[in-house]
Amino acid sequence: METVAQRQREKIKRLLTLFIAFAPLYAYAQTAAILKVEGDVTVKMPGVANWEKARADMKLAGETRIKTGTGARCVLGFDEGLNKIVAFEGDTVAAITSVEPGEVSLTKGRAFTLIDTMQNTETFNVRTPTAAAGALGTGWLTDSHTGGTDLKCFDNAISVEGLDPSGNPTGEKDLEEGFGLEVADGGIIGDPSRLTEADYAQWNGFVSGVSKKGLEK
Repeated sequence: METVAQRQREKIKRLLTLFIAFAPLYAYAQTAAILKVEGDVTVKMPGVANWEKARADMKLAGETRIKTGTGARCVLGFDEGLNKIVAFEGDTVAAITSVEPGEVSLTKGRAFTLIDTMQNTETFNVRTPTAAAGALGTGWLTDSHTGGTDLKCFDNAISVEGLDPSGNPTGEKDLEEGFGLEVADGGIIGDPSRLTEADYAQWNGFVSGVSKKGLEK
């Protein structure tokens, strides 16, 4: 009998297939590109003093900083073929630490991440002041806030590493699909707990937003 997790994965794959069919319009090799902007989103390019209004099709290099206002969203695609998708939502402050290997830093706010395919030698990480989450061919949410980081895994698994105030590792734990945990200040990794229907509703909203239909809006 098909499980809830299996049904969720199949839905994600169907929506992502629609997205990939649309992706060649945006694909840029060895860089990151903005796929969609909703609301107040600004970017600060490396070596540039001023912030500018973000727009779809902008190519972003490493060390680009990104801000999204309340209720705003900025969807990024990494790599030729755009098989690594990150969406910053709400009152968020973030940066592209590196394009290849892919890494983004999240000072505060929320980042949904969906990785379609990865080679064995590839990595993709989302870092906050208290944690680093690494992809294992997967989808997850990172929520950086005062007091720590909430991580929720919706597909496959992620590798979670706690970080102390100096950025040094404090421990590591794999987080399986269908579970979430908190990494508190000081890099203290909490125990996993099951995701709720409300969590999946937010995830499905993100996935729908990066489908072909969602990007055309």
